[in-house]
Amino acid sequence: MSTARSKGQGEREESLTVRGSLFWQAVSAILVAAIVAIASCGALWLLLGRPKIDSAAGPLGVPELYNGLRISLAIVAGLGAVIALAVAYRRQRFNEAQHLLAKVSDSRDSVKLFGERFKSASEQLGSTEPAIRLAGAYSLLNLAEDWAAKRQMCVDVLCGYLRMPFDIEFDDGELSYSAVFDSNKRRDADRASPKRLPVKTKNSVRQELQVRLAIQRGLAAHLRNPNSKHDYDEEVLDFWPGVRIDLFGATLCNFDFGSCEVSWADFRRAAFMGDAKFRRFCVTNEANFTGAKFFGGATFSGTTWGGHASFVDVAFARTASFAGATFSIDGEFNRATFKGEAIFNKAKFGAGAWFSQSTFIGKASFASAEAKDGIRLAGAAVVNSSAAHLWPGSYTVVDGKLHAS
Repeated sequence: MSTARSKGQGEREESLTVRGSLFWQAVSAILVAAIVAIASCGALWLLLGRPKIDSAAGPLGVPELYNGLRISLAIVAGLGAVIALAVAYRRQRFNEAQHLLAKVSDSRDSVKLFGERFKSASEQLGSTEPAIRLAGAYSLLNLAEDWAAKRQMCVDVLCGYLRMPFDIEFDDGELSYSAVFDSNKRRDADRASPKRLPVKTKNSVRQELQVRLAIQRGLAAHLRNPNSKHDYDEEVLDFWPGVRIDLFGATLCNFDFGSCEVSWADFRRAAFMGDAKFRRFCVTNEANFTGAKFFGGATFSGTTWGGHASFVDVAFARTASFAGATFSIDGEFNRATFKGEAIFNKAKFGAGAWFSQSTFIGKASFASAEAKDGIRLAGAAVVNSSAAHLWPGSYTVVDGKLHAS
């Protein structure tokens, strides 16, 4: 790989050099000038109607010699001008080549510097010391800001770090629950004391959590478009458009991607500890949450899904809100479990909404929800049929199952 790259760079640099000697370039220029002069004289002679050129009768006089000398000097001056033009042209080509070579050299130096920064930041992320890992996370975020050509690579490394195994109890005191819903009426389970962990485990978990929170915050701050609407408390830095997010199987804590815009999003089998905030989240292409588990409240209010959005086999432990969400194609919630309230008020589906074999344990609300191909709820299980559900169309609960009447 490096040999091929060096060969390619050598060929590129060779193409930027000025080829040929000055002597032959001058001779070529004189020949071209002579050909042009002869062609011009011939064309002029034809345009003048082919006049006869009489031979001189007798010896040449002083005026004729003077005119001949003047013509000779003009020819010599013309040749000198042609040579000067060839030299100036060669000098210009040389200067341009030097400038391009300088740019190539600067580009190579920049890539080398970026590569060294990437290596250093990656090594820091792999350190056993949490403070060094934290410094590595910020270094990689700064590198992604400076190195637009390899920004996606830096993002992939940061996402890869979040995909690394991380053991934290869902009721750990560092996690924020019910900050999204019912903040003034917290449930008893939310007020329960966090599980006591051994001191060593507790400290290591806290330290690693700070590294992960820094990565999550840094990515989110760069994925918020300053021209879009966002909450006043959401950090907004220089926007990174077109970024793909791969957090397959990641353990995400107090996750907040509110108002973020990405190209692709993969959250399959991810575990969301604490509340998950995706308010006004925008995915221009496919989004996949298949098999994800939400241990806290999950808000997807006002989200925009440009492609297929999959929430198959997702488990929502508490309130899940998709109020005002826009699905450009369809939303698939087959076999999803809603233990808390499920809110789909004013949600719009460009194609269909699928809830085959899904389970509603808490209250469900589909007020003013619309789907071009219909909201398919037939066969979904309803545990608490006495709750004040708001089903779309004419769905009714019969023996704990939804049926279209």
